[in-house]
Amino acid sequence: PTLQLERVEDKTMLGTITKESELLRFLFYKQDSGVNISTLMSARFPNWYISTSEHDNRPVMMCQESAQRYQTFNIQRQS
Repeated sequence: PTLQLERVEDKTMLGTITKESELLRFLFYKQDSGVNISTLMSARFPNWYISTSEHDNRPVMMCQESAQRYQTFNIQRQS
């Protein structure tokens, strides 16, 4: 799988996404493993995670859990 950012024009469409929906690509399961530490697994591609490289200025990608990439993120809510 390839990670692509897309703008969703009609955000109401995201309210009812089924397993067969074309919109499943927008869903990720967030799993918390500590204070503000989370992984983001694709709903469309189980066991594929959003990840970053160990090196600066590299693209954000999808990878499987065994890859040598960072898959945990510090996620904080903006107020």
